Amino acid sequence: MIGVSVFQASVLLFYISLGYIKSSLPPILVSNFYSYSNPIPHVLMLTAIVVGIATFSVGLSIAVKMEEKYGTIDQDKCT
Repeated sequence: MIGVSVFQASVLLFYISLGYIKSSLPPILVSNFYSYSNPIPHVLMLTAIVVGIATFSVGLSIAVKMEEKYGTIDQDKCT
């Protein structure tokens, strides 16, 4: 679970950094066209964060149920 969380955080940071444009403006419509940062990668990463938290909590709840039933979370001993 820790490895998956670290991997997810690195992918999130990578995608957020792709959406960053140096000296850009917020994506607000103005009369003149300026360089603005694309909000789509940031919105998608917010969704990925929510999904990641849900996946992590399900994984932890499975680990808790394994510990309650078998007395350990070691996969080799849970047979």
